[in-house]
Amino acid sequence: MAARIKKKRTPGKRLDGAGMQLPFQLETDLERKIAADPEWQQGVIWGKPRPGHNEGQVMYHIADVLANVDRFASTKEERRKLRLIALIHDAFKYRVDHTMPKTGSNHHAFIARQFAERYIDDQALLDIIELHDEAFNSWRMGVLRDRWDKAEERVDHLVDRLGPSLPLYLRFYHSCAAGVLMYHTGLIRAINGSEI
Repeated sequence: MAARIKKKRTPGKRLDGAGMQLPFQLETDLERKIAADPEWQQGVIWGKPRPGHNEGQVMYHIADVLANVDRFASTKEERRKLRLIALIHDAFKYRVDHTMPKTGSNHHAFIARQFAERYIDDQALLDIIELHDEAFNSWRMGVLRDRWDKAEERVDHLVDRLGPSLPLYLRFYHSCAAGVLMYHTGLIRAINGSEI
């Protein structure tokens, strides 16, 4: 049997204001400001290939999500918002203390929201950054623990909290690599009967 050769992804030659190479293009002054932050930079170079994120470093996941945003965004304004969510949503996994439960203030999405609050004042975007894994976590609760009643309660709470920003959440969820997998399970259709 031939050995599989893994090709390492390397950043492109796109530079932000701080000179960091990224595999995607920054488009706005706000995106460049976020990307110039050393905390964000440390977060996007974090990561090795792992279950659910075989691309390794967070910057490659962001690049994949941004490519999907280009495919799925329905308007320029929606695209602008989804890009901001994509840039920040997983950039703070490196700050999680893996000796503690990954909940509350020790969850990467909570930390990402706190970071985002320095740059973004749109509460819907901040909520989506914080809650971006909640639909997936609900699905996992049903599948892995056979606790579909609790999973449904969790999704109901998510839908209530998101309110009118649910369509944007679903669009981001679909754009995120894990979201594409869950989309095929029918989870998105199950959330309040919504479609994207």
